Amino acid sequence: MLAMIAAGMALTGCAAVAPNYQATIKNTRTLQANPGGGATVGQFNAKDDSLNHISIRGGTFSSPYGDSYSEYIKEALRIELESGGKLSDKTGAVISGELLKNSLDSGISTGTANISARVQVMRDNSRIFNKTFSVDTTWESSFVGAIAIPAAQRNYANAIKQLIGKVVSDRDFQQAIK
Repeated sequence: MLAMIAAGMALTGCAAVAPNYQATIKNTRTLQANPGGGATVGQFNAKDDSLNHISIRGGTFSSPYGDSYSEYIKEALRIELESGGKLSDKTGAVISGELLKNSLDSGISTGTANISARVQVMRDNSRIFNKTFSVDTTWESSFVGAIAIPAAQRNYANAIKQLIGKVVSDRDFQQAIK
C-alpha cells in the first residue's frame, strides 16, 4: 500500500508558479548590437485561452504575469528590450503578438516544451513586421515527481528565453525596431 501511495506522489504535482523572467546576456548583447531606437511592447493575446493554462503532472503551472502565458511572453520581451536598451516609446514602433502554441510535458524520461508565437511590429498604423517563431525543447526527466517537476519548471523558462532569442536575433525584426 505504501508503495502505491509513493508511486502516486511521484507522478502528481501541485500548484506552482513559473519563475519570473530574467534577461539573458546573449539576448541583451544581441539587442545592444542593433543600432537604432527600439520599440515599446503592446498587446499580447493567446489564440485560445486554453494556451494560458498549462500543468505539470496534474498540478497547475501558472504564469506569474496575470496568470497568462501570453503576458509572460510580453513581459519577457519587455524585460529583454529594457535590458538591451531598446525599450522606447519614442520611435513609434509597437511590438504585439499572439501565443499560438504552448505545451509542457515533464515526461517519464524526457520532458518537452513546445511554444509558438506570432510577433508583429506596427509603426504609423502600418504593419512592418509579422513572423511566427517556434521553440521545441527536450530535456532529461524522471519518473520521480520531485525531480521532474522542478526540471520542467526550469526548462519551460529556458524555452521562453530561446523563443525571445529567436525574435531579437531575427534580422527583419531588428530592422523593424530601428
